[in-house]
Amino acid sequence: MKDYLLEIGVEELPARYINSAMDQLEESFIKLLNENKLAYKEIIQYSTPRRLSLLIKDLQGDLSDDLVEIKGPSAKIAYDDQGNPSKALQGFMKSQGLSDQDIEVRDNYIYGKKLLKAKTIEEIFSASIPAIIKAINFPKNMKWAGKNIKFSRPIRWLVSLYGSQVLPIDLEGISCSNVTKGHRFLGSDHIVIEEPSAYEKTLRENYVIVSHKERLNIIKREANKLAKEISGEIIEDPDLLNELTNITEYPTPILGSIKEEYLELPNIVITTSMKEHLRFIPIYKDSQNLLPYFVSIVNGTDAHKDVIIKGNEKVLSARLEDAKFFYREDLATDFVGLKEKLTGITYHEKLGSMKTRVDRIEELVEKIGDQLDIAKESKDQVKRAAQLSKNDLLTHMVDEFSELQGIMGEIYAKKAGEESLVAEAISAQYKPRFYGDDLPETTVGSILSIGEKLDALAGMFAIGMIPTGSQDPFGLRRSALGIINIIRKNNWRLSLKEAIKDALFIYVEENSLVFDYESVSKEIYDFFLSRIKVILLDQGVRYDLVDAIIGTQDEDIYKIFKKAQDLKEWFEEADRSKEVETFARLNNIAVKAQSTDFDPEIFNDYEKALYITFTNVKENIETSLGELDYKEILEAALSLQVPINNFLDNVLVFDEDENLKNNRLGLLARINNFIHTIIDFSKIVM
Repeated sequence: MKDYLLEIGVEELPARYINSAMDQLEESFIKLLNENKLAYKEIIQYSTPRRLSLLIKDLQGDLSDDLVEIKGPSAKIAYDDQGNPSKALQGFMKSQGLSDQDIEVRDNYIYGKKLLKAKTIEEIFSASIPAIIKAINFPKNMKWAGKNIKFSRPIRWLVSLYGSQVLPIDLEGISCSNVTKGHRFLGSDHIVIEEPSAYEKTLRENYVIVSHKERLNIIKREANKLAKEISGEIIEDPDLLNELTNITEYPTPILGSIKEEYLELPNIVITTSMKEHLRFIPIYKDSQNLLPYFVSIVNGTDAHKDVIIKGNEKVLSARLEDAKFFYREDLATDFVGLKEKLTGITYHEKLGSMKTRVDRIEELVEKIGDQLDIAKESKDQVKRAAQLSKNDLLTHMVDEFSELQGIMGEIYAKKAGEESLVAEAISAQYKPRFYGDDLPETTVGSILSIGEKLDALAGMFAIGMIPTGSQDPFGLRRSALGIINIIRKNNWRLSLKEAIKDALFIYVEENSLVFDYESVSKEIYDFFLSRIKVILLDQGVRYDLVDAIIGTQDEDIYKIFKKAQDLKEWFEEADRSKEVETFARLNNIAVKAQSTDFDPEIFNDYEKALYITFTNVKENIETSLGELDYKEILEAALSLQVPINNFLDNVLVFDEDENLKNNRLGLLARINNFIHTIIDFSKIVM
């Protein structure tokens, strides 16, 4: 057994692309090895900005030929009356390359034995690796030099090495050998890899640490060491550390400093300048206070460290000097009075100014508060937060640091004397800002966040700006998911349909916007349901059960998720095929009803028994709906199973008498519609 090394040499990749690309590459190789029954010990990932590499340890070499048995046509049709091979048998033998000596009749079928000659590692890899490389998916791709391949950045070389043997890969004529390149400035551009086991050591000698984990540990260890030397500490930011790891091949942390006067700025302003703009690591005195120091990462050695530190300090100081000026200017401005000036900012040419948007949000959050029946004090606070929600768009700081929108609003509102809950809600309106971000902590912040997002959704759908495919320029999918998760976190019984209609009606009132009210309302509601469906599937709820729950058209998000959890458990506890069969049978007939009207006076015994049971079950379920224990609710509904089956087995529903037929269909439809508010059994697959 030998090791195999693949290295894809590229121009510098975006840091955020590398981890995903490596996972895709490894998954593809695992699939390739398994499909070809190639044994191996382990797969090791290596990656830097200039290379994506895999090392397969102890890869099985020679494979043995495999004798396989193939089932052919039945013996009945394999031969004609004279015992000669039929066309069916001849076609089978030809397609499989079999002779008369290779086939036999067994268990009334033709079986053929075929020797599959084993492929070599070279044959397998040469045929498969080009497709694997081309299949790596990036958010954005490019083409170069007339090559018929798309990749995030141009591929400049390939290393494909099995033991000491180069396994050729034909990828658009790109050089494939055992030669790689070291650090762009410190290493050689012609490095021969004698064998895969020497890969890591050879590149280290040329100032490339190919292990992502090792580079990450170097950055963390050395940064913490520098911080401790000045009695400080590093608060780990996983995203920043991962980015620093992925933009360096030979990381060397160095310490820099800033003037203490800059510490008068809010921490978020300083750390944003450091982390977001310059990729520096802030150093903290404690969890709340910064020290006037930072760590930057050099991609190379610490030679000329003093020059680099001086340059870093100069760039950072320039940004912080601007920030200090903007901050002081903003504090000298009447923050509360900025609202009226929002008329000069266009939200969308078809949806009016930012001032109009603020007015809409203020009205919408009041309606949401009414629906949730919150206290008057909270309602006043959320209205006040809505009034101030976009004022920071007119501040110098947000103009310079757009990512601080909302955050600076909170800071300036507190400086202006606003209540903490009001100020904090201004920042919370944008939460969650990204997948996995924190949700608003307070009722005031949560309602403002829902109102801000729902106003955007309603407006964009009303003017036809609906997300399609991967296109979602206004982040409407993220907004819908944010609303769903905020409601779930707070266990709020909020009618989604009512909130959507309120948001759309405000557009009609405030903007005189013309659109198909009912159609747009349904489109937005269905958009929410599609997001809910994705979440439930991710939670492991069966696809048919998700459809059965979504099919009830429930408008209470909290109920939908509670129902999904309870019904998932209910179906897992026992075989429910008989129950599903009964209610699906009911549905198949009930959907043919013209109405749910019926006259109990003309019921026969089976109809009476079903009607009485249904009346009792309905009353019991409606009483327990407040508890939202859907397992108990379904168990109660099962009392209908026997009378439904008795009815369907003994009553002619489609009687020649139209009155009897419609009366029976009306009863079944009434029961079916009630069950349908819990679950749509017709969607369940057993």
